[in-house]
Amino acid sequence: MTFAFYWLMIAIEKQKERGVNMEKGSGAARKSIISTEMKKDDFAKEIMERMEELEFDVEDAETFPAFLEQKIKKNNERFEKEKPFAIYRGYR
Repeated sequence: MTFAFYWLMIAIEKQKERGVNMEKGSGAARKSIISTEMKKDDFAKEIMERMEELEFDVEDAETFPAFLEQKIKKNNERFEKEKPFAIYRGYR
C-alpha cells in the first residue's frame, strides 16, 4: 500500500465519521475535502522528510503506515471507551 493511498483511505474514513455529505450537490463539502487533502499531502511530505532524517530504510518506511494505523486505532478506542453508555431510542 502506498503512502498516498493510505492517507487517502484515512481522509475518506474521517469524512465518513464526520458525516460530511459527499454527494455532487455539496460544494462546501468538496471544498473542505480538497483543503483537507492539501493539508494531508503537505503533512505526508513532512513525514517522509522526517523518515529520511531518521534514516529509515525502505522496509521501515513501508511498514510505518500499518504501525501508525494501529496507534490511531488504540487512541480512538480510548475515546470510545470513555463515551457514556446510552440506549438507542428505538431499541425494544
